[in-house]
Amino acid sequence: MYLYLSGISEYVQAPTTTGYGFSAPVIVAGLCLVPFSVATFAASRALPWLNTHFGQRALLPVGSLVVSAAGAFFALAIRKQSPVSAAVTSESGEAVAVS
Repeated sequence: MYLYLSGISEYVQAPTTTGYGFSAPVIVAGLCLVPFSVATFAASRALPWLNTHFGQRALLPVGSLVVSAAGAFFALAIRKQSPVSAAVTSESGEAVAVS
C-alpha cells in the first residue's frame, strides 16, 4: 500500500519531458491522494456489514484483486489524464480498506 502511494506521488510530480507525469507541484501530488483517503474511510465504515454478509475469506482476495486491477489500469490507461489518477486512487483506497 505505501509503495503504491509513493508511486502515485512520484508519477504526478515527474516532469512532462520524461514522457509521463504531470510536472505537478508537491501540493497537487498530495491532493491526488485525497480520493484514496476518502475512499478508505468510506469503505472502512462499510466493512462490518460486508464482513457479516460475505465473510472475511471472500473480502481479502477480492480486495487484493481490485488493488491489482487498479494498479494495472493506472499503468496502462493514464496518459496526461489527472481524473484517471483520482479514480484509480479512490478504487485502491476502497480495496485497501476491504483487504
